[in-house]
Amino acid sequence: MFDFLPSVDILAFLRTATVISLLAAAWNIYSGYRAITASRNMPYFRLRRQRLQRGWWMWVYAVGFILLSAFLFVYGQPLAMRVLPLTPTPAPTSTITLSPTITLSPTITLSPTISATPATSPTAQIPPAIEAAFESVVTPNPDTVFSDLLFSQQLDSLFRPVTPGEIFQNPVGQMYTSFTYDAMALGSQWTAVWYRDGELVHHETLPWEDGTGGSGFSEWLPDDPAEWLPGNYQVIIFVGTDWKQVGNFVVQGFPITATATLTPVPSATTTSTNTPVTPFISPTFTLSPTPFPTLTRTATQPSPTPFPTLTRTITPTTWPTLTRTPTATPTP
Repeated sequence: MFDFLPSVDILAFLRTATVISLLAAAWNIYSGYRAITASRNMPYFRLRRQRLQRGWWMWVYAVGFILLSAFLFVYGQPLAMRVLPLTPTPAPTSTITLSPTITLSPTITLSPTISATPATSPTAQIPPAIEAAFESVVTPNPDTVFSDLLFSQQLDSLFRPVTPGEIFQNPVGQMYTSFTYDAMALGSQWTAVWYRDGELVHHETLPWEDGTGGSGFSEWLPDDPAEWLPGNYQVIIFVGTDWKQVGNFVVQGFPITATATLTPVPSATTTSTNTPVTPFISPTFTLSPTPFPTLTRTATQPSPTPFPTLTRTITPTTWPTLTRTPTATPTP
């Protein structure tokens, strides 16, 4: 129905229409302001009222253009997907045919009997273990179409890729593959399978409940970032058991892995210290009945003199004095 339209990208058309609407709104705001300002200097009442009304109508048009740009920005892409359905473009296939180039005789011409045709690539098939987990009983629509897969590490609020690419450097962390679709049967089983160098690394499969047309995505956020090993990654989209779209991207560089460090844990240790017990010397005293000092004889070393000598020592009967002798405490 719309074959007469030129082949343009839908997103580019919507963005251009949004910008044009905003520019028209800005022009109407400026012209309305000038018309209202100029009406104040007009001497005639009718001309002044006409110019004033013209200025207010321009501001009304400006509000309309602003609302139109907001509508195109939010609802333009889903509405365009319904009106202009996507059509898959088949990949060209080449066929090589051997033609004779040498004629052996004017009367005998060798005609080719075998034409060499390149072998067709095998059709992607969903793994049996994933197929066994299907929950939907709705028959998929065979006319369902998907756009090319775009890969990015972030999506905006409308599920559109932010800075899409095909080569990513570690650390990757999280990866999205986004797409647009049309003629999707609600409740049909859809599956996204992720491979790294031909090895299955992630998948998700569930009944489709997000509408018959619009934008969608699949994501992979592994628990361990070290799973993003360098290599060639491939994502295949299935509806039921039929594959609809394939996309590829490359991860370069090795992921950052956490290095385990041993942290010493303090443990309680018991240290025994032998501290000698200092004996307690209790003072003793003796009451003497005599008020006079008594003489105490002290034996001394005999001297070379032939006669012993007596040494008189006067001891008052007072409280004895305790003298503490420091002792060495052994340290273990």
